[in-house]
This record gives sequence, C-alpha cells and structure tokens, in this order.
Amino acid sequence: MISSIVAQNPPQLADLLGLAPKEPPYPPPVYLEGGERPALASRWLPLRVLGVGTIARVLEVLDLSAIGHLGPDAGRLPRWALKCAHAGQSDQARALFDHEAMMIRDAFGVPGIPTKAVLDSPLGAGSPALRMSLFSGPTLADLMRGKGKSGPPFPQALACTFLHDLAETLAALHQRGLCHGDVKPANLILPALSRPILIDFGSAARLGTERSQLPFQRYGLTPPWAGVGALSGLPVSVDDDVTALALLAFRLLQGYHPLSGRSLIEAARQGFGARAMTRGPKAARALVDHVLSGGQVEAAAFMQAFKLSPRPALTWRASQ
Repeated sequence: MISSIVAQNPPQLADLLGLAPKEPPYPPPVYLEGGERPALASRWLPLRVLGVGTIARVLEVLDLSAIGHLGPDAGRLPRWALKCAHAGQSDQARALFDHEAMMIRDAFGVPGIPTKAVLDSPLGAGSPALRMSLFSGPTLADLMRGKGKSGPPFPQALACTFLHDLAETLAALHQRGLCHGDVKPANLILPALSRPILIDFGSAARLGTERSQLPFQRYGLTPPWAGVGALSGLPVSVDDDVTALALLAFRLLQGYHPLSGRSLIEAARQGFGARAMTRGPKAARALVDHVLSGGQVEAAAFMQAFKLSPRPALTWRASQ
C-alpha cells in the first residue's frame, strides 16, 4: 500500500505518516519534478531541497527501506541528507563524492561535523549520491539573511560561544591533518540547543596537499570567506580555515563583513584594508586583526580567546 502511495503521490507521504517538519523549513520546501520522483521512490522519498551547488543538490529524504522493520512505528522512518549529482555530472560527482566520504570518515569523532557518509546510487549505477547525517535547523546564512545585510545575527555571548565551538572543531580537524576548506555561513547548521555543525566536506583536503592533486581544485571555493593561500592556489594549509574563522568572527561581532564582501586578494588590489575590530573579547579582537593583516594563528588560540565562563545556553535566538 505504501509503495503505491509513493508511486502515485510522493509529496503527501510525509503527511500520511505524520512526518511533516515541526519547525519552519530552511529553505522553503521545493519538491522534485516529474520522472525523478519514481526513480528515487524505491528507497528514498524526497521531502525538500536543502541546497543546490555546481554539480549536485542536497535533498532531505526518508529511507523507505525501513518501513518493513518498523511496522506500526513507520512515523519514525530515518531521515538523511542525500547529495545527488545533476544530470550530466555523474563522472565528476563520483570522484568528488568519494573524496568527501573519505574526508568525513577520516574526521570521525571530531565534534561538530556529520557523523556518517555513505556512497549510494539511488538513480542507478551511473548516478552517484552521498548519504549523510541530517541535522535540523537553520544555517548561519539563514539567520544572517533574517537580520538583513548588516547587524550581528545573535547576542555577543552567543556569538563568542559559536566561535569557540567552531574553533574547537577546526582545531580537532587540523590535529587529524585535515582542512575543511570552505568554512562559511551556508556551511554551518545551528541545531536547537546544540553546537554548530560544520557541513559540506566536498572541499576538504589533507594539509600540505598541492591543489592540482585534488579532484575539485577550486571547486567550492567562496572568495569572500577564503584565505589568500586558497585564492592563490597554494598548498592546503590551516590558514585556509583560520582566515575564514577570523572573517566570520568579525562579521558576527561587528555586524558586517570586514572587507564589505570583497575577497582578501580583491581588497588588496583595490587598496581596501580590513577595518579594525572593536567588539568582542580583547584577545579575540587582537587575533582577528592579526590574521586579517596576514599573520598566522592556530585555531586553538581562537578557541581560548572566545571561551566564556559560565557558558551560555545555545538557544541561537536572533538579536533584537
């Protein structure tokens, strides 16, 4: 019966099983079109599109294969984030997904990252997908958009705790010899009452790797949040992540991007220097100014600079 419902009208299955999201969707739900739904329906029921990239999109899906095991408890079907290749991108996507799954496996146990990544082929052997842990909540980019083009997205104490937890995640990755490579607001999920989750390991790499050896090279690079080394094609370095952390710290505490949305290289060419940071803990301000002036700092130093006692509750409420 359930399989016939899926084949005839997939979008309503969530309502039939009592699985409609309880919180407002981030972003608004977008259902798949036409023939793609039945192809996924043998196992995966797409609920909404979580994000769209250059070669793939990420869907929130239900795992229908669990129906037989759950019986009357079908309302607890597992949910996953499923990254699927766009049409015509299968060959490139397979190498990228394999690389991303390997990076997540190598980082297993690091706090604040996805806990599982498995390669799948929901549309047939020629169409790869990456199944990952699903986290419910807005991204930092969502909160920043809700606040407008400027202004801190949440109170200073909460921003400091966010930055402390992100620095802890990055420091642990660096200790494993890994670099995330694309730390930005859209890649940071804020689950209710939980630390931020750093997602999208498609641009992650081992420290010291020549970028010419990577399957993506400049794929996924976001210039306004990237370090000079990444923008210049230098070997992968902790500076790639730490520079992004400093840029985020400035944006969260000052309320605007330190280079008005320019990349570090673009700003240097235009003679536009980063503004001095005036808000936040003194030690953190000094670290941010040092990094944005070209200095080198370990992520662990940021972790200490943003540590607050007592630690505030992680409610992720927006600033008024």
